[in-house]
Amino acid sequence: MSDERSSEASSVTLGEKLAALRTVISYDPTRFGGVVALSLVVAVFEGVGLSFLLPLVEAGRTSLTVASDQTVVSWFAAAYGTVGVPFTFETLLGGAALALGLRFGMATFVRYLQAQLVADYIRSLKTGVFRGILDADLSYVDERGSDELLNTLVTQSNYPATVLSSVLSVVERTLLVFTYLILALAVDPLLTTAVAALLGVITVGVRSVVGSAYGAGSGIASANTAIQSHAQAGVQGIRDVRLFGLDDVAATRYTDALDDYIDAVVGLRANQAIVSNLHRFAAAVVVLVAVYLALTWAALSLGAVGLLLFAMLRLGPGVSSLQSQLYGLDGKLPHLVETLRELDELAAARAVRGGDADVPEPVESVAFDGVSFRYPDGDQGVSNVSLRAGRGEFIAIVGGSGAGKSTIVSLLARLYAPDTGTIRVDGTDLSTVRVDDWRDRLAVVRQNPYIFDDTLRNNVLASAPEASEAAFERACADAGVTAFAEGLSDGYDTVLGEDGVRLSGGQKQRVAIARALLRDADVVVFDEATSNLDAQMEESVLGSVREATRNRVFVVVTHRLGSIVDADRIYTVADGRMVEDGTHEELVAAEGTYASLYASMSGFELGDTDSTDDSGGDGADHSDTESVAAADSD
Repeated sequence: MSDERSSEASSVTLGEKLAALRTVISYDPTRFGGVVALSLVVAVFEGVGLSFLLPLVEAGRTSLTVASDQTVVSWFAAAYGTVGVPFTFETLLGGAALALGLRFGMATFVRYLQAQLVADYIRSLKTGVFRGILDADLSYVDERGSDELLNTLVTQSNYPATVLSSVLSVVERTLLVFTYLILALAVDPLLTTAVAALLGVITVGVRSVVGSAYGAGSGIASANTAIQSHAQAGVQGIRDVRLFGLDDVAATRYTDALDDYIDAVVGLRANQAIVSNLHRFAAAVVVLVAVYLALTWAALSLGAVGLLLFAMLRLGPGVSSLQSQLYGLDGKLPHLVETLRELDELAAARAVRGGDADVPEPVESVAFDGVSFRYPDGDQGVSNVSLRAGRGEFIAIVGGSGAGKSTIVSLLARLYAPDTGTIRVDGTDLSTVRVDDWRDRLAVVRQNPYIFDDTLRNNVLASAPEASEAAFERACADAGVTAFAEGLSDGYDTVLGEDGVRLSGGQKQRVAIARALLRDADVVVFDEATSNLDAQMEESVLGSVREATRNRVFVVVTHRLGSIVDADRIYTVADGRMVEDGTHEELVAAEGTYASLYASMSGFELGDTDSTDDSGGDGADHSDTESVAAADSD
C-alpha cells in the first residue's frame, strides 16, 4: 500500500504541486499576506539603508553640495529637505543607522510572526488528521492500517509546516533579491541587465545538473512510512517476535528502512549542497567580472561603484540562496502532497453519522431484519441475518471461529453499515437515529479491550466520569475487579501502563466489564468478553452481570457454550448465516449445528477447569508467555 502511494507521490504533476502550495498559502491568507507585506517593508529598509552608501562615500570625497548634482544623492538631498533635516555627513550616518535599525528590528518581528503562523499550521494539520482518523469509516482504517495512519499523524504532518516556512523564506529572499537588483539597475542598467541574464542562465544550468528534489523527497516520505510500520510491528508484537525467534528479521527490516531513509536524506542534502555551492561559485565569477567592468569600463563615480559593488555582492549570493531554498522546497512538497491527499481521503471516508431521529428511551428491543454485509476487501461478513433481543432478555449468539458473530456486534454498534436489510431499535431504523446518541445507550465489551495508560479508577470511570463512588464500587464488585485491585501497588490509583501492561488478559476483561456496567446503558453486549477468565471466575462474573442487566437488553457472543445454557434465546451462526435459534434444550434436541458444537465442547466444559487466567487476586502476568483460553474471535 505504501509503495503504491509512493509511486503516486513521485508522479505528481506541476499542477498538483501548485495546488498544494495554494492550499498552504490559503491556510490563513490574512496573516500570510501580513507577513509578506512586512517582508516587503524589510526589503525596502534594506534598500534604503544600502542606498546611504553612495552619498556617504561621495561626502567623504567632495562636499555634499557638489555631490548633490548626482541623481541618487539629489534624491537624498530632496528627502532630507522635505522632512526639514539638515543634509550633512552626520545626519546621513544617522539616517543610515535608522534605516538599518528599522530593517533588522522589522526582520525580527517578521520571524516571530512566521514562527507563530507555522506553529498554528502544524496544530491545524495534526488536529485535522487526528479528527479525520477518529471520524473515518472503520473499513478505511482497516485498509490503511494503524502504522500508515500514525506515520501521517506523527511524522508526515510535520513537513507541510516546513513547506509554509520555506514559502515565507522564499518570498522574503525574493523581495531582497529584487531590492538589490533595483539598486544595481539604478546605478548601471546595462551592466546589471547583463548580470541578471547570466545569473538566470546559471540557475537553469545548475538545476539541470542535479536530480529532482521532489523525487528525493518522495523517497524520504516512503522511507518514513516503512520505518513507522516496522518499528510499530516490532514493539507491539515483541512477545511473538521473541517467541518465534524473529529478532533478527525485525531488526533487519527496520535497519533496511532506516538505510533507505538515510540514503534519501543524504542524497537530497548532497544535491542541495551541489545546487547551492555550484551556483554560488558561478554567481561569484559573474559578479567579480561585473565589478571589474564597472571599475574599468563604466564611467561611474567612486560612490556609485561602491553601491554597485555592494549590491552585486549581495545579489549573487542572494540568488544562490534563493535557488537553494527553492530546491529544498521542492524536496519537501511530497510530504505536503501526501498529507493533503490523506486529509482528502479521510474526508471522503468519513463514517456515516446516521440521521437526526431520537433514540427511543428506554430501548425496549433491537432487531436485525434480513441484514447482509460484505467487507470492503470482498470477504463476506453476514448474509440475511434476522434476530431479536428484548429488554430483560438474555440473548446468546454462538458459532465457530469466523462464523460472523463479531460482525453482528460491529453492525449493531454502527461501526459498519449493512449493505442490505435493516437494524431496528424499537421499530425505528437504526440508520435514521443519531449515531452518537445510540452509542451512549450501548455498552460493548470486546474480547481484547483497550486499557488506557491511566489509573485503574480512571479506566473504569472512562465510560461515566461523573459516576458516584457507590456506583463505581458496585460495578467493580460485579465485574470482579475488586478481587484483584487490592493486590495492586496503589489499589485503584495504580497506573496500569500502555494498554494495561500491568494486568493479565482476564483482569483487562474485568476492567472493561466494570466500565460497561458503570455506563448504565440500555443495551449491553459481551463479545467474547469472558474468554480469558477461568470457569469459576466466569461463572461468578456472569452471574453478577446477569443480575445487573435484568432490566436491559443483554447479548452475549461466545464460543464457550457452557456459559449460556440458561439464555432466553440462543442464535447459532455458521458461515455468516443464522442457521437456528431457540433455547438450549430446544437446540440440543434439534441435533443441529448447536448440538454438534455443544457435544464437541461439553466434555471440556463439564469435566475440566479452565486455568488459563488468574482466579481472582493475582497480580499481572509479566512473563513473556501468557496462557490464553483457546478461543478465537471472528
